[in-house]
Amino acid sequence: MGRVEQEPELQVVNSQGVYSFTVITTEKIKRNGGVEIHEELHRVKIHENLMQAGVIGKGCLVYLQGRLQTHQYFDEQRVKHYKAEIIAYMAESIDC
Repeated sequence: MGRVEQEPELQVVNSQGVYSFTVITTEKIKRNGGVEIHEELHRVKIHENLMQAGVIGKGCLVYLQGRLQTHQYFDEQRVKHYKAEIIAYMAESIDC
């Protein structure tokens, strides 16, 4: 579960519509009598038929179900990097 950071963007991949957007998750950790807040960004992709288009937008709290997919790539200096994204098969608006 997290908040949508930007408006979902529709792209056409292999003749199919795929929405891409970023979700921010927040974790509160109790340490030394205080609370630390850790936020993380997650890239999400979902097929347009599985998305509540027009309902899910920037700032919405969404519940996602799916799987993680990791890609590796090399930059100009030939350094290997990894990128993970959520391939969702369900996105439901909780609060929008």
